[in-house]
Amino acid sequence: MSYIPRSISVGDIIPTNNCGDIRIVEYKNAKHITVEFLNTGSLKVVKASSIKAGKVEDKMKPTFMGVGCIGEGNHPTRINGKVTREYSAWFNMIRRVYGNHPKYASYKDCTIHPLWLNFSTFCDTLPQLIGYAEWKSNEKECALDKDVLFIGNKEYGPFTCMFVDAALNSLESNIRRWRKEHADKVEGDAR
Repeated sequence: MSYIPRSISVGDIIPTNNCGDIRIVEYKNAKHITVEFLNTGSLKVVKASSIKAGKVEDKMKPTFMGVGCIGEGNHPTRINGKVTREYSAWFNMIRRVYGNHPKYASYKDCTIHPLWLNFSTFCDTLPQLIGYAEWKSNEKECALDKDVLFIGNKEYGPFTCMFVDAALNSLESNIRRWRKEHADKVEGDAR
């Protein structure tokens, strides 16, 4: 960080090490300063020592594949060093939609609802999805699906997704892929 403020006043714009510039919005005391991240508009209460060290973290900064953020909330990404199921579902959803790997080519026209680009919001909305109880209890292997409720749907989101039996989801996916690859033969036979 190139600039270290000697004093901190409301309205000051100060750089951080990794999250862009912040603006001082409110100063109650050295342990309670409200800042606004200029890149995301998010607010956070921090200490003067963190500001002076440049160590103010913006959890709304899209750090995952340039689109996903952790968000403000109480949802861990790991427990005892192991990735949580919620984080794995979120991570894999974003990777499928925004990843460049050839195995995700079928997702090229898909999108993710803006609410679900925020991991904390994603976690908050999961319990409302059909099949969540089975997925959470791990009764059977379930997958997050975007196009069972609405055939042909291209958006992952809290209003379009559900958890489905992973084997059934895989079978349906394989059938759709086969039909697409053999559409000319299937249509030709039907005439």
